[in-house]
Amino acid sequence: MALLTEAKRKEYFKFLGLGEYNKANIKKFQKTAFPKLSKEWDGVYGTKTDYALRHWRNVKKFTKNFSPEEFKCECGGKYCTGYPSWMKKVELQNLQSIRSHYGKPMKITSGLRCKTMNNKSKGSINTSKHLTGYAADFYMSGVTDTLAHRKSAIKYIKTLPNHGYTYGNGYNSNGVAIKAAYMGNALHTDTNKPPAAPKPVTPLTATAAPVTVSTAAQKIVANAVSYCWPYGTAKKKYAYSTGSAKSAYKKALKKHMGKEAKVSRSDCGYFVNTCVRAAGLGKFKALPGKASQSYPKLPSTLKIIHKGKAIPSGLLQPGDIIRYRKNGNKQHTMMYFGDGKIAEANRKNCFPHISKDTKKYNASKVKKSSIQVIRAK
Repeated sequence: MALLTEAKRKEYFKFLGLGEYNKANIKKFQKTAFPKLSKEWDGVYGTKTDYALRHWRNVKKFTKNFSPEEFKCECGGKYCTGYPSWMKKVELQNLQSIRSHYGKPMKITSGLRCKTMNNKSKGSINTSKHLTGYAADFYMSGVTDTLAHRKSAIKYIKTLPNHGYTYGNGYNSNGVAIKAAYMGNALHTDTNKPPAAPKPVTPLTATAAPVTVSTAAQKIVANAVSYCWPYGTAKKKYAYSTGSAKSAYKKALKKHMGKEAKVSRSDCGYFVNTCVRAAGLGKFKALPGKASQSYPKLPSTLKIIHKGKAIPSGLLQPGDIIRYRKNGNKQHTMMYFGDGKIAEANRKNCFPHISKDTKKYNASKVKKSSIQVIRAK
């Protein structure tokens, strides 16, 4: 694990009253934390000092009846500095809750453990939570000194947040009678690491509301999926594997456009019209026969949500229809497919297909006053 940032170290030093964060005060803290290990008093902030600082800060911040030294590894400096890890917030808070609940002094009989000490401890396992600061053993007079008392205490401890497992000689938190003579009159209790908080969802824009796509728009998109060659199926521009429009599109074009369906390979207008009509939204016509003519009137099932200038970022939703005119009496219409892609077609051997949104509708050759975005109600 990475060391605390310098900003955090300064914050912890201030909280613990250790003075300014500098080499001299680091050395003073090392003397306090490792009183019997003068070889560690070098004033250099490394992993051992980092673990000790985290531990001291947590005990001071999250308890009121304990001292950092109470949880030091039992090896007494023989195998580690005393802080092979640090006591975690959830465990400390539960221990304090037990102490406050019974209102009696609590003796910590085992807190942190280094691997060597853990291996030498009776009843320990190599995955013991003592190694990571999520466990402690304790004795409390009148609370843990008889089996009946231990059962009662375990019942209470199980109600604490993030409780993991508690046991003593004769009983455990799973309700099972066990033999653990090595525990004497003490109890072991540990906690689980709290679940990670869900990551916040960042909207597309600072003021964006959750996007709700209408059922009609979903039908338009579903038709496009059925009629278009998928994104990436062309080996090169307009070269689709079958050399033709998809059969589903050909059938739909004939069914919904009737006599207008003269171009088997379609064009942009025929394609978009077919998608909309097949969704049951009426006889929609995206473009007029000539760019000099006015845009056709919309059926009541559709509405214009934007017109005139470049389309604002974040406005488009799947199923939105975009139509615009370019210099030289040219016009085009397409459908926003979602995920940065569009569905379109044209007469120059460009069968209905899904392609990357190249923002054609905001290009320099587009007459900005001609842009319209149409959405199904």
